[in-house]
Amino acid sequence: MFEDLLKNCSNISAVKESTRDVSNVTRIKNRFGDRLKIMTGVFTVALESLLMCADGWVASLVCAFPLETVAIYELKKAGRIQEEIEIYRWFLPLLELDISPKLCKILNWHRCIQVLVQSMSVNQDYRYMEKKENT
Repeated sequence: MFEDLLKNCSNISAVKESTRDVSNVTRIKNRFGDRLKIMTGVFTVALESLLMCADGWVASLVCAFPLETVAIYELKKAGRIQEEIEIYRWFLPLLELDISPKLCKILNWHRCIQVLVQSMSVNQDYRYMEKKENT
């Protein structure tokens, strides 16, 4: 599959590996060498993928924990694996939340509540302004 894509699309330079099979990093490296950069995309195997020479990490939790996420990546690049592992072990329970099937439902409910609260406060502000103008 990748062979066909790479023949027809010269602008493809990276692939996100999200199968949870860390050995795919090695398979892709063996098959394509340096032609493709490999980005790990599954949080619970990010450390392992980086250790198997994935080139980067597509991480949404970087928004919530930027220092920790960047530290894991930078420590790997510097060869400071033990320090990387310590942060990753602390981080793993949080990373597991991100792969939970319930996460999308939780986030959607949270967003609905935010919208309702914002809408109520807008209506309250509007009503307050209306009363103020009439007095």
